[in-house]
Amino acid sequence: MVVGAAAAAIGNQACEASAEDQGFLLYEDIGYSGIHLDDTSPNLPVISTSHTPAAPFIKSGDVIKAIGEEPVATLEAAKIKLFGKQGSLLELTVNRNEESVGCSLVLAEAPEQS
Repeated sequence: MVVGAAAAAIGNQACEASAEDQGFLLYEDIGYSGIHLDDTSPNLPVISTSHTPAAPFIKSGDVIKAIGEEPVATLEAAKIKLFGKQGSLLELTVNRNEESVGCSLVLAEAPEQS
């Protein structure tokens, strides 16, 4: 069945290339921001915890107001905007204690799941 395995591998590579051409991300290319959002407030993108790479800039309780130039008003919108490819630059604006704070971070490789 070596021939079958080779054909399957070629088919898989073609499928991956096609998905990437259409703007989809492969699982291994998904970037990690380190930002965890509070799921209990769907109408407000509140950060519950942050880890590397966001940890030096983002604090628990910060509210995401914009990612890039686009305003973010809901939890779902924040989740979509935080999704991207490893190495992508994210520019965030958050509200912290009634003040606007801006920061930039690069999406990292996702940590291993245990």
